[in-house]
Amino acid sequence: MLFYIKSYKYEWFFGLVLFGFYLIPLGFLVLKAGYVPKIMGWLLIIAGISYVVGHLKVFLYPDLNTSFSMFTALRELVFMLWILIKGSRTKESQID
Repeated sequence: MLFYIKSYKYEWFFGLVLFGFYLIPLGFLVLKAGYVPKIMGWLLIIAGISYVVGHLKVFLYPDLNTSFSMFTALRELVFMLWILIKGSRTKESQID
C-alpha cells in the first residue's frame, strides 16, 4: 500500500508534464488569435515550458533547481480571468 501512495506523486507529475505539452500549442493559438492580447499567448507558452521542465525534473534530473517554475499557476490564472472578464465581451465581428 505504501508503494501505491508514494507512486501517486510520480503519476501526478507525469500528468502535469502532459498538461504542459497542452499549454504550449494553446499559447501559439492564442498568439495567432487577433482578439486576445499577445502577452497571454507568451504567458501560456512559458507556463507550458515551466510545467514540462519542472515536472520532468523528478524523472530525468532530480538535482536541478527549478524554483523558476513556481509561478506557473499564476500565468494560467491571468489567462482564465481574461477569458472570464474580457473574453465574454468580444463581439463576433472582431473574431472574423
